Amino acid sequence: MRKPVLERYPLPLRVLHWLLALLLAMQFTLGFVAEYGAVRWSEALLRLHFRLGMLILALTVLRLCLRLVMSMPAVDTEEPPGV
Repeated sequence: MRKPVLERYPLPLRVLHWLLALLLAMQFTLGFVAEYGAVRWSEALLRLHFRLGMLILALTVLRLCLRLVMSMPAVDTEEPPGV
């Protein structure tokens, strides 16, 4: 059975994409502040940084699994191949 051809990526994949982008920005910020910011909060920030990293890993695995299962948009044949 063939999967239907879509014009856009499915909503769950789009939501996970932008959620992961936001979480990664938070992850970099937490790591930077924990390393160079307030010394008294650095241990707590590093623990939060680690937990956030585990959440990002789990959401990335979920996103990859959904990507394998869900239908994807057709490839545009008129677009030149990537460099």
